[in-house]
Amino acid sequence: MDVGEKRETGFGFILPIFLVLLIIGFCIHASMPPLITPRHVARKSICKNNLKQLGLAMHIYYDDNKMFPLPKGDFGNELPPYSWRIALLPYVEEGQLFERYNFNESWNGPDNASLHSIPMNYFLCPENPSRTGDDPRTETDYVAIIGKDTIFSEGQPTKFHDISDGTSNTLMFGELVNSDIHWMEPRDLDFNAISKRINADGASISSAHEGGANVAFVDGSVRFLSEEIDPAVLRALMTKSGGETVGEY
Repeated sequence: MDVGEKRETGFGFILPIFLVLLIIGFCIHASMPPLITPRHVARKSICKNNLKQLGLAMHIYYDDNKMFPLPKGDFGNELPPYSWRIALLPYVEEGQLFERYNFNESWNGPDNASLHSIPMNYFLCPENPSRTGDDPRTETDYVAIIGKDTIFSEGQPTKFHDISDGTSNTLMFGELVNSDIHWMEPRDLDFNAISKRINADGASISSAHEGGANVAFVDGSVRFLSEEIDPAVLRALMTKSGGETVGEY
């Protein structure tokens, strides 16, 4: 065997090993979770802070009104439905915008339509992939869970003494990725209609963050709930007086 044959044989032996290593490396890379960059961490932190500010606004609203806002307008009046997000405007330093809202017409009536192009950063998660370029988004990424068993029950305002499950075990609101809900629109997630899984297909608490979503609790705390959370536990967290034991989550 001459030198040329030896070199060819050696190369033929190395090439299969290289291909095997390449395949192994690809498989390892494919099985690894997506890289969490400092930018993702910062966006997640901003999202949490937004929810914390909204939670604080909700508590100040409660101090002034002795009840939590209804999902579609204040109790006892005959005004057209309006969102709890409108009700919180004076408590997030948007009193002037609150004064411009016409409560005698619907959220998309002729006067209120003039406000539709105004974005509200308090209701936006910077991680949402639909937030691209310089075009302002006017949707909300934060929604309430509404229903008679939640703190946002229609027709009857909730007070602290109604929350027998405990304020640290009762959801106030959370994320909904690509909600397609204008922040002025009185529309949220119906407890009876949604999935009790995070990041599930269809309507549910969801986010653009990897592995879960941020939620705010009635006690003002904000936590990141894993998409692996037991649906029974998530369901219990959505109710205010179910008496369920939620345990660790």
